[in-house]
Amino acid sequence: MIDGPIPLDGGPVPGLESLPRAEMTLMEQTLPQLVDAALRGPLVLTRNGQDAFVILPVDAFARLAAAAERKGPVIEG
Repeated sequence: MIDGPIPLDGGPVPGLESLPRAEMTLMEQTLPQLVDAALRGPLVLTRNGQDAFVILPVDAFARLAAAAERKGPVIEG
């Protein structure tokens, strides 16, 4: 699914093309420790004690997508 290095030119990563985007600047300013933790690897966010979200760095997503062994986007937008 993803061959070679992940594009760093600001273009969409394969498999994420149709998903909405949000600029991280405000999050980095208000929650720097959260952003730092997420950049080190997958991070599970909980809500009311239950797993609610997984934040993945793009390289971790690329590994997940490559392992999925299916055609089309890994995450539907």
